[in-house]
Amino acid sequence: MRPWNIILHQPLDQLADLPHLFTRLLQHIKEEVALSNSTGNTKLIIYPELYLSGYPLKDLILNGEFRNSYQKHFEILSTEIKNLKETPQLSFVVGGLRYVEGEVMPGNVAFLIQPGKLIEVLHQKMLLPNDDIFDEKKYFSPGKSVKIWHWHGKCIGVLICEDIWATSGIETKENPLSLLKQICRNKSLKGENLKDENSKLDLLICLSASPFDLSKNDLRKDRVKQLASTFGCDVAYANKVSADDELVFDGGSIFYQPSLDKFSCAQEFKEDQISVVLKETTVDPLLENKNLYYSKERFKLRDEKKINLRMLSERELERILQALILGIQEYAKRSHLKNWLVALSGGIDSAIVLTIAKIALPSSEYKLFALYMPGFFSQEMSFQLSKQLCLNLQTPLSHLPIKFLHSTTKNMIKDHLGFEVKKLTDENVQSRLRGTLLYVFANQLNAMVLNTSNKSEIAVGYSTLYGDSVGAISVIGDLYKTWVYQLANYINRRENGALIPEGIISREPSAELRSDQKDSDSLPPYSLLDFILSALFDDQLSKSDVAKLGAPVEEVERICKLLQQSEFKRQQFPPILKVFPKSFGFGHRVPIGKSNGYSA
Repeated sequence: MRPWNIILHQPLDQLADLPHLFTRLLQHIKEEVALSNSTGNTKLIIYPELYLSGYPLKDLILNGEFRNSYQKHFEILSTEIKNLKETPQLSFVVGGLRYVEGEVMPGNVAFLIQPGKLIEVLHQKMLLPNDDIFDEKKYFSPGKSVKIWHWHGKCIGVLICEDIWATSGIETKENPLSLLKQICRNKSLKGENLKDENSKLDLLICLSASPFDLSKNDLRKDRVKQLASTFGCDVAYANKVSADDELVFDGGSIFYQPSLDKFSCAQEFKEDQISVVLKETTVDPLLENKNLYYSKERFKLRDEKKINLRMLSERELERILQALILGIQEYAKRSHLKNWLVALSGGIDSAIVLTIAKIALPSSEYKLFALYMPGFFSQEMSFQLSKQLCLNLQTPLSHLPIKFLHSTTKNMIKDHLGFEVKKLTDENVQSRLRGTLLYVFANQLNAMVLNTSNKSEIAVGYSTLYGDSVGAISVIGDLYKTWVYQLANYINRRENGALIPEGIISREPSAELRSDQKDSDSLPPYSLLDFILSALFDDQLSKSDVAKLGAPVEEVERICKLLQQSEFKRQQFPPILKVFPKSFGFGHRVPIGKSNGYSA
């Protein structure tokens, strides 16, 4: 038997763009039919989970107009496929929705598409994640079984995303991996058209739309390798690449051959495909049920010996940078706006956002603008550093002082409301004046504003609603300040020169809203603050457990209180590009009006 090719196709498309998605798939199928008829090669092409609709659709998936449009496009595709010349040596496995008459929620399925034949369902996703950013039980109907697909003398299992990540709390009868293992052993269940007493898998396919966070790349590889060992077969893991609002999908599709102990991987954060040859596997499957359940381990964020966050590796920093670049690019593409605007302060946060935006948005397609708005307490160094940054990035910088508006506002309040604006109120007035002017400029330019707040500030509320918290999307809102500095230094190394002036990186952080102000006046050192926040928020430890790690009890109490009191601000914040396992995005669901004392 001639070996056959497997292609993991990793396209980058916009979700819910049904005309484009269906047309692109059909065109690909027709091209492969023509190629196959000329070469005669056997080929299996695999697309990611829910390619035909995009993911996550949220409530759109239940919308009647969307459902009707999807079904219309699916019927057209089915007719077109049936009318093609039969090509027995060619098959596509494609993720999509399966709506059933009389049922509100569709199935998340893997379709088998073969030219000249009716489209079939190979598998319906059984395990529906319902934690953090996932709420699939609200939107999908779960599958109830698995089966083996026999094609050209090969036994193939097909699963979808969460199906390979069953945890110990799931019963055996609900674990797709356990059911698949039973079929292979030919014990309590039998696969369709299975004639052997025992059937060994030749290939296990997993369609996935797994969002990026820094913990996942090695995690996926480890899991794929475990399953290859368990079933004694090659494993194809086709993952989505895209960025949809705050979720970035990194692709990085994987094909693992256990007989060679070899990974073949698609690029991360880019449209790509990989082609491999399926060969006879000489690895025997494990007889015991090892690896049928996944044991989750905590992703290490902290260096607990030093009471600070750990240093990220060069590879980790590059992956974070690529995720943020893709997040900005896709948001820009889908907003259909060509002008983008960042407010500069002379500090590290706005500098790194402008720099990442410059890397992400090619000047041939987009225009990037910077605006500096000094007040009475702004230092001359802040302006000079902002100018140097914009010179390095070849980005135009506009200068718009707020001093006159600041004085006028204070006088007006005193004259009409009878009190003096001072202390925190005065600081917030300056921030909100800047927010207003920023959007005046944005409206004039028809530009989108990028938010510049970091995760440390968002956590403790060290920002002003309708002031420095404004923006269409938050670029570094999932990066603690410690990692903002690490990423800034990495970008400078990566670009073979100081894009971000060293003076910005080395100066002490300050909001410059009062005389000689420093962040350390209101907050503990960022190394300690970020350590405490990571323990309280990312790992959900109690205050007493955080104190046991070595953090001062009084600081833990203070930070916990600030974290709790700032929830009302976070729920009015722009979408935050997610790069770590736990972020302040839509996966963080905490009531604003909860009782004090909880740091969730």
